[in-house]
Amino acid sequence: MKGEIVDRFQIVGFVLSVAISVGLIVSKQDTVTSVVLGLLVASITQLFDLQLRNVAFEERILRASALSRKLFHDEWLLRSIEEIVTGYVNASDKWFELFRLRAQDFIHECRDGLRSLSNDDMTVGFDSPFRIGPDAYEKYAKESIQVTNCGSPSYWRSVFSQKYWQANGNAIRRGVKITRIFILTHEALDSLTDILERQRSIGVDVYVVTADEVPQDSVEMLMIMDNRLGVVYDLGADGWIKEERITIHQERVEKLQRRFNFLMRYARKLEDVYGNSNDLKQRADRH
Repeated sequence: MKGEIVDRFQIVGFVLSVAISVGLIVSKQDTVTSVVLGLLVASITQLFDLQLRNVAFEERILRASALSRKLFHDEWLLRSIEEIVTGYVNASDKWFELFRLRAQDFIHECRDGLRSLSNDDMTVGFDSPFRIGPDAYEKYAKESIQVTNCGSPSYWRSVFSQKYWQANGNAIRRGVKITRIFILTHEALDSLTDILERQRSIGVDVYVVTADEVPQDSVEMLMIMDNRLGVVYDLGADGWIKEERITIHQERVEKLQRRFNFLMRYARKLEDVYGNSNDLKQRADRH
């Protein structure tokens, strides 16, 4: 409050000095008076600028002080920030400009990544240790998982799917309700009848719909867990997962839920399409 009062006083003084200067010039005062007045106005302007600089400096001190208090209570964060600052300064002092530019880029990557996390979102690659993967079923889910599958059918016959089979079974035994919609071509669905039956046999609620039966912009691979976490899977040209876009932002999770519900309007229960287990086994044998 005191700083604001001083600022206002300086502004009023500056405006008043200018008004007096203009008044004297209009009244045709002598040269000496004009020069003195000019110096006076310049001095006041400099003082005003100095005041603004002091205010900005005080603000930086307050920001640094607030940051220091946060770092003081977190030893790991303090040590990490200290190493980051030291590394950045050392890299910036290198004679080769690209080192300085890359150091700035590292800081920007860190800032953008943390900003995304603070906004309840995270994007990770398929090989990232922070992807959801089978852990959604094995560790995190408490009540329900709703998921669509429109990726390459070859995944379900690969070694990579084994962890998912185990994780699905374990989750169901813990009481987690799993609903999976397969959105594939007629040919792909027919080639996976044994996979579809196996999923149903372990307790997954299996639904199917052909890709040409739903709007093309609705065909996507997504997951909603416990109505609290959502994932959109970005697929590569080979139909395998390339990235996971994870969100815990409630509004975005609810939006994914609505998209899943929309697809459910087109999907049909597995047995309504392919019949009972014996029918599925006969189809599987033919394929």
